[in-house]
Amino acid sequence: MKQTDQLTRRQFASRAVAAAATISIVPRYVIGKGQIPPSEIITKAVIGTGGMGRGHLKNVNPKAKLLAVCDVDENHLKAAQKAGGPDVKAYKDFREVLER
Repeated sequence: MKQTDQLTRRQFASRAVAAAATISIVPRYVIGKGQIPPSEIITKAVIGTGGMGRGHLKNVNPKAKLLAVCDVDENHLKAAQKAGGPDVKAYKDFREVLER
């Protein structure tokens, strides 16, 4: 009878995580020179774009990409979306932002 190696639950979990990390982390040289791999892009959403939220919009890390703004006040929301640029999506419900 042939004896097979038995994996413990812990060994299986660590190998699965290592395999997933290897697949999801794309090295810079695979993308091409001058391109930023997705694993190095910082994304951001601002929920609440009133006084302090507007300050957060202005102080976005230049390497960060603003994806969404959210506010219940229509005027604040429109101003924040305009300040963020054409690719920024606007939401009135913060739960929609978190689902994304």
